Amino acid sequence: MTTALVYQKVPVRDRDEMVCLTDMWRAAGGDRAKRAVNWIRSLATVEFIEHVATTLNVASCDIYATEAGRYGGTWAHWQVAMAYAKYLSPEFHAWCNEVVRARYERREPPAPTAVTMAAK
Repeated sequence: MTTALVYQKVPVRDRDEMVCLTDMWRAAGGDRAKRAVNWIRSLATVEFIEHVATTLNVASCDIYATEAGRYGGTWAHWQVAMAYAKYLSPEFHAWCNEVVRARYERREPPAPTAVTMAAK
């Protein structure tokens, strides 16, 4: 079992190569205008998802999915999640660059910095 990703005391679920965009949105402050459903509709996002899918030689539905229900959410391949993090906020994006990327490169994340410690 892996250690949960946590930003500002908010857990961000991940499984396999996917990260929950809904959790990311909550952790980054929950700005309603920046919900994943809004971001995912932009042409640039659609093109990026298609590019990642092509690069990985999988269907788009294999790197982006929405699950209904109490424990559902919008899930995306970690590369797509990193792009969403950039959209959410510079601080959250920087955290993802360190922590999420480390998780998927299967290495230890760097020790918390003054910025990440202050965010908690």
